[in-house]
Amino acid sequence: MTVNLAEIGQKLDRLIYNMSEQNKRAYSVFYDPNPQDVELPQLDENGNLVTVKIPNRAKILADFETWREGARGEYPITPNLLKNTRFFKWSGEVVDSSYPYGSKDNTWFDNTLPLFWGWYNFTDSSGVTGDTTFKAKTIHVKNTSAWNTEGLPSLDQVPLVRSDGYGAEFTRALVLEISRTQGGTVILSQDCYRYTSWHAGDFTITEKFYFAILSRTGDIKLTLPGNRFPTLYLGEEEQGVWHHITIRRQGFGGCIQGYVSGSGTMKVAILLPFVTFGYLPDDMHVWAGYVGSDATAYSHGDLIVSSSALAKEPW
Repeated sequence: MTVNLAEIGQKLDRLIYNMSEQNKRAYSVFYDPNPQDVELPQLDENGNLVTVKIPNRAKILADFETWREGARGEYPITPNLLKNTRFFKWSGEVVDSSYPYGSKDNTWFDNTLPLFWGWYNFTDSSGVTGDTTFKAKTIHVKNTSAWNTEGLPSLDQVPLVRSDGYGAEFTRALVLEISRTQGGTVILSQDCYRYTSWHAGDFTITEKFYFAILSRTGDIKLTLPGNRFPTLYLGEEEQGVWHHITIRRQGFGGCIQGYVSGSGTMKVAILLPFVTFGYLPDDMHVWAGYVGSDATAYSHGDLIVSSSALAKEPW
């Protein structure tokens, strides 16, 4: 058998050339920033060789950005998936003309959050106890003396709290002082109901809130709210200013849990936490109330946890 080296060499040359051309086309489709369509040969359903145009990836992304910008007015604002995040109202508290800032405004609670508040806490220290302590209190935005004493930044940076009092008359910030040396602690926890979409689901969850790091030592961090919703680790941001954060995740996690990691001390203020279904742009400043236990209710106060609700098994 005679081996035709010249013919083999020609076939190798054509193969290498074709591979090179395909690689060039693939590069053009996926990576070339020049937004031009790319022509690629392929076989149709009848086995005939045809040429099709593949849109350039950069062009597709540019078209998507154009579409998203045009669809901004179509984003739905659904009720808050978190409870009690505008008033941060304590148990049994009366907020009316007799208590202009709330009966428990500017009152520290040590290492606990009041029952029936809607947020609560528990500790899992992996065998290490007494290593984490925290204090919590709320401050009404109109309680300027307490606001300034605790070093909270100006609300001029928060467009949702308007100077005409539209939102300010019902809004409080939650202030936490946290100290941690070791072990694992979970605070700012809400429900842990079981449902079919734990860690599953092809849908977007958007979380938005304002926070300000007032002071910090060490590498201590606070996650909020964690697990079920998108998780943000607070601690390393610039101190003394309000940060508006938007984070997202696909589907749900498990329980609603914020927890402390690292070691050191931190003082942080949190304002208007809001979690919603769907995609909301980073620069869209929104907040919504919570749908209460009554199917027709829509309460901006959104304190819906009651003794009877807590008495029920969550699954």
